[in-house]
Amino acid sequence: MKEHLAYIRDKQDDYSKKNIAKYLKKSIEQYLPIVKRQDIDHE
Repeated sequence: MKEHLAYIRDKQDDYSKKNIAKYLKKSIEQYLPIVKRQDIDHE
């Protein structure tokens, strides 16, 4: 049973890492257009 739980925990870690990566990518993609717009405004 312990081995099974460790296996599930490993799988959850992988899953959350992928989710975090996906989340970061999404927030970067949302943030970049804002930064680009500000750069244009400054010129």
